[in-house]
Amino acid sequence: MNREELIQAADRCVLCALCSSHCPTYLLHREEGESPRGRVMMSAALLRGELQPDSSLEAHLNHCLLCRACEKACPSEVPYAAIIDHARGLLPKPTGAAKLLQWVADKPHLIQGLASTARIWGKAKLPLPSIGAAALQLLPKQHATLQSYYPAEGKKVGSVGLFIGCITRPFDLQTHQSAITLLTQLGYAVTIPHQQQCCGALAQHHGEPQQAKQHALANHTAFATEPLDAVLFTSSGCGAQLIEHGSPDTPYREICDFLAQSPTLAELPLQPLNQEVLLHHPCSLRNTLKGATAVEQLLQQIPQLKFSELGPNPNCCGAAGSHRLREPETAARLRKPKLTALQQSGSTLLLSTNYGCALHLTEGVLQQGNSVEVLHPVTLLTRQLQQS
Repeated sequence: MNREELIQAADRCVLCALCSSHCPTYLLHREEGESPRGRVMMSAALLRGELQPDSSLEAHLNHCLLCRACEKACPSEVPYAAIIDHARGLLPKPTGAAKLLQWVADKPHLIQGLASTARIWGKAKLPLPSIGAAALQLLPKQHATLQSYYPAEGKKVGSVGLFIGCITRPFDLQTHQSAITLLTQLGYAVTIPHQQQCCGALAQHHGEPQQAKQHALANHTAFATEPLDAVLFTSSGCGAQLIEHGSPDTPYREICDFLAQSPTLAELPLQPLNQEVLLHHPCSLRNTLKGATAVEQLLQQIPQLKFSELGPNPNCCGAAGSHRLREPETAARLRKPKLTALQQSGSTLLLSTNYGCALHLTEGVLQQGNSVEVLHPVTLLTRQLQQS
């Protein structure tokens, strides 16, 4: 959408405020500038040239989590995220930790080096900041390099690509390995082109759509070398960006949704697990991809497993991409009710389909001193595979 189209879309807002009760930042601050309605009005004025960027406007727009709960509630279907993304492009460019993260995302070798350093640091038992300790908790103990191709086991039923992203490439290796194990056992050959890049979400939400488009083109080229039934992603935050802003010719699919619809899923030999686990459905999965049901369908394949959604509400956990780095205090306040509900439940296992959320929640769990493990659903399924 161009600027004029976005202004027209913003004008569809009828100021009903139905969105406000769904907005985590409004519920936290109770200020109009922290509500979707307030941000849409400010963004429209900025796009028209009626407002000039200042520190107050910049703060209100950058506080937005882009959880998109407001879009689900809006009777006028105002494309809130698109308006905010464009408005942020008129603000000063990000600085500090958020900009550093975006810079690192374009340098896979540097990211791999950070992962290796984290392992060495952990083995030496040296002190780490809380976010570093959380990353180490999710990081596999041993480094492994993923192959570019994994053949199907037994009868081949299809071919898929696996998107492994930038930060998640080394840091969420456990999830990628679990996905490969499940897919090959179900009869899918897995292709992992190492030319793939960042999904582009950091650039998109920092108001740099041209850089995001460059990532989209590079990823399309990387996966276009051979026919694939689907290109699967394991992190729903990346997936929302890939589906909405990636090449329409690349068949992106969320992995739980793909697995839940696999014709060979029922043949998967899974051991029973008589345990109750909690599910954290990320905003990207719930509000953008609308794929929470598929996760639950997939988990129903594990005999005796009981699961329920992490309370006390479906609101954002506070991670929200680089928001956790830009606004750590707000992110921690949004996370606190979920950690309280997790502690009260007595569950020792929490599942999430987004690495950023898993990292943010793991950090909180470690700070509380709780023994809760945070996993991707595909990792739990892989653990329950019966050994032949």
